[in-house]
Amino acid sequence: MAEFTERWHTRLRNAQRDLLDDIGIERATELTSMSKSQVGRWRSPTDRDLMPLPVVLVLEAYTARPLVSQVMADFHGRRLTAPDEREAKIACLTTQVADLVGQVSTLMARTAQAGSDGFYSVAEVNELMKLNSQVRRAGDVLDDVLATVKTEGGLSLVKGGAA
Repeated sequence: MAEFTERWHTRLRNAQRDLLDDIGIERATELTSMSKSQVGRWRSPTDRDLMPLPVVLVLEAYTARPLVSQVMADFHGRRLTAPDEREAKIACLTTQVADLVGQVSTLMARTAQAGSDGFYSVAEVNELMKLNSQVRRAGDVLDDVLATVKTEGGLSLVKGGAA
């Protein structure tokens, strides 16, 4: 069993400081509903306060960087691993579809709003053209992801399942 020494405490403090540097104190207070002074103590090199685990989880999820969790895993002689390539591809495909749907819904809502007075002004049409360009870009990115999946013979959604 590993002993929790000053070395490990310092590593945790450094990891939480790095995490807060990535986010910023203001944003961290918003995400955690903790006071600015408390977040500042977590960031301070002179205070010894450690973040509660729920705060660590929220901030690491926000940054997608498990800095504190990695130190905790190291303490137990373990390593964190990144999602495997298959999971990353599934997430990428899902994200691109969601992005395209979001862009299209924005275009549809703005089109309805612009035409609600029975007239499309030049400024409104310019905005709709800009939104339509964003839809096309999102569609192009999705096409690229789908082409990658196709050239690889498909993508199994079940771990260990055949493609």
